[in-house]
Amino acid sequence: MNNSSKVLITFIGGAVVGAALGILFAPDKGSNTRKRIAKSAADLKDELADTASEKYQEFLDWKDRMMEKEEELENNVKGAVNKVKETVHGAADHTMNKAEGVKKNANL
Repeated sequence: MNNSSKVLITFIGGAVVGAALGILFAPDKGSNTRKRIAKSAADLKDELADTASEKYQEFLDWKDRMMEKEEELENNVKGAVNKVKETVHGAADHTMNKAEGVKKNANL
């Protein structure tokens, strides 16, 4: 479990315990207590939705960075392969030219 998950769980737990203690020890009418419970639940829901939205956006940003790195790596590999091809073709051409020169000299 990473640190942000631990912080989120701790925050949620603290919010729930704090809300429960506040309701239990507050001298108020039942209807007011029910309204406060409903408001606390709505606030907690909103906070969770905001946190989930933030985490989802962080995931999308991470995914975009990974896709960019993948593309960069792919381009680097293609460049290296092309360089090797050029080197091999150049060496093959050079060898063929040498062989033709030797062949011409042998026929003289």
